[in-house]
Amino acid sequence: MKTLRILLPFLLIACSNAGQEGTPGDARKLSFQVEESLLGADLRLEEQQLLLFAPLDWSPVGEDLLTRLRAAQDEGAKMNLLQACFHPASSSMLSISVMHHGDVPAVERLRSDLEGREGLKVSEDSYRLNGMPCTQFLAEDSLLVQFRLLLRDSLLVDYLVPRNAYTAQLKALESSIGSIVPLQ
Repeated sequence: MKTLRILLPFLLIACSNAGQEGTPGDARKLSFQVEESLLGADLRLEEQQLLLFAPLDWSPVGEDLLTRLRAAQDEGAKMNLLQACFHPASSSMLSISVMHHGDVPAVERLRSDLEGREGLKVSEDSYRLNGMPCTQFLAEDSLLVQFRLLLRDSLLVDYLVPRNAYTAQLKALESSIGSIVPLQ
């Protein structure tokens, strides 16, 4: 079967199915164009049974900085930061966190958080990413573009890119998202 090549902005905006009924298990399957030359650090999360590659030149932060980022997290966030990468040239960031379940499902907490921000345009889509249920949020304002991928209802992969770097980083972002696979 021929791989379906979808440009990320088209996927996120034109194919948005926010407000549709159904579960991620019912969602369509998508594949992303992965250009290996645009991939960098191998981010293997054994406990979460997940592998992904950061975009090229996005470096994992050291344990010292990761510890400080964890300490600075808002207690109300109900997340445990597992890994983070930074792209110094564009000030872009990738973070991977586990969301703790409470009375409100993670997808509803993310939706509420994003929709509550003034001046933020938000679109939502659900699909299967390399066999895993994924709910993806695209949040944009005049300064930043943020992709939030919620995998398996609790694992959050967050890409935050300044708007002025978005076009230059787009193919690397698509490749990184397409590299996300479950570990067997």
